[in-house]
Amino acid sequence: MFTIRHQDKSTISYYSMNRGDVKDTEMDEIMDIIVDSLISVFVTLGTVPIIRCPRGNAAEMVGEKLDKKLRENLRDARNSLFTTDSVQSGQVR
Repeated sequence: MFTIRHQDKSTISYYSMNRGDVKDTEMDEIMDIIVDSLISVFVTLGTVPIIRCPRGNAAEMVGEKLDKKLRENLRDARNSLFTTDSVQSGQVR
């Protein structure tokens, strides 16, 4: 089990994502923090996840950003963070 914690916990809180006056730039920052944290978890585990999320909310936004980062990382097998033999760029769809 992993817990995603950030030094400034109020930055990625439920309130900060759902308040009425949140700006697009703030939301992008929050999503980037979450995606970077999830990437760290998957690299530590050495696995590429299957991403499933509901449409039309923050989960979809995180899923899309996570998918993009994973694909960018797996594009070049020599510089990939996933270096185990069982994870290859051809296995990601």
